[in-house]
Amino acid sequence: MIQDISLGLLNSYKEAINSYDEVIDQNGDVKPYWKNLFDTLESIGMEKLEVLNHEIIKKLKENGVTYNVYNSSNGMNRPWKLDPIPFLIHQSEWETIEKGIKQRAHLLDLILKDLYGPQLLIKNGIIPAELVFDNSGFLLPCFDIKQKQNHQLLLYACDLARGPDGKMWLLDNRIQSPSGSGYALENRIVMSKVFPELNKNIFRSKLSPISIIYKKLLTL
Repeated sequence: MIQDISLGLLNSYKEAINSYDEVIDQNGDVKPYWKNLFDTLESIGMEKLEVLNHEIIKKLKENGVTYNVYNSSNGMNRPWKLDPIPFLIHQSEWETIEKGIKQRAHLLDLILKDLYGPQLLIKNGIIPAELVFDNSGFLLPCFDIKQKQNHQLLLYACDLARGPDGKMWLLDNRIQSPSGSGYALENRIVMSKVFPELNKNIFRSKLSPISIIYKKLLTL
C-alpha cells in the first residue's frame, strides 16, 4: 500500500515511530482508513500545511477560544490548540467505544438516582457514606428532587486515550461541566473554514444531534 502513496511525507513520518502507531500497521503499511487523508496531505505539502496551522491558531485567537487549568498558577485563559491533522478512528472501533461510553453513562445515571433517592448503595455498604456526605459536590438540598425525564444525568463526557494494549482507555468522567462539546464544535467550525480540503473522502459523524438534545433539555 505504501507504494501507492507519495513517499515524502510518509517516510519522514515513519522515521519517528518507536511504539504503537495510529497510522502505520505492524507490517509498516498505512492503515486503509488513513490513506485518503495522507493522499490529501501529500497533495497539499508541508509548506502549505504550516501556513494552514498558523491560520488555525489565528482563527482560534480571533474567536477567543481558551481553556483553564485551575490547579496551576498560570493556568487561566490558555490558548486552545488544534492540530491541523485530525485523529481518525475507524467506524467499527468507534462503535465499540460508543457502546462502552453509553454503558458508563447509564451506570453513572443509576448511581446519581440512587444517591439522591433510596441510597441503597450506601445502606448496603457498596459506597462508604463518608465518601458521599463529606464530598462538597453532594448537594443535600437536592435530595429526592427528580428531573421530569427518566435520565437524571443530563450531560456526560469522558477523557479517552490509547492504552498499551492498543485499546481505548477511559481515563476520567466529566459530568459537572463537560465543556468538550463546545471545543468539538469550535474545532469543526474552524477546520471547515481553514482546511475544507480535509473533508474530502472522509466520513465525519455530525455534531448537530448534540445541539438538538441541548435545546430539548432547555425546554424541559
